[in-house]
Amino acid sequence: YMTRESAAAVETFGRVARKDGWALCDLVVDQAHGGPAERDFLYMVSGDLQAIEKAPRCALYRHCNATCALALEGWAREKGLPAVMLDGAH
Repeated sequence: YMTRESAAAVETFGRVARKDGWALCDLVVDQAHGGPAERDFLYMVSGDLQAIEKAPRCALYRHCNATCALALEGWAREKGLPAVMLDGAH
């Protein structure tokens, strides 16, 4: 379970992910459709460690060093990266 309230947990997860060959491990915050609840998740991409940089921080979640699912979706498309996988609650 990841949460934006725990920067240390996100940093640790990212560090371990890089050691396992993931090029990107980025914190994303998403608001569930039809409700006030926000969900945190990680967007992870494997590949060349030098080629992938984090998506720009969303203005809504910059304070917790995260981006939103909508901003990430456009950025990933522009960079030719895998689509953001969200469940139906989005």
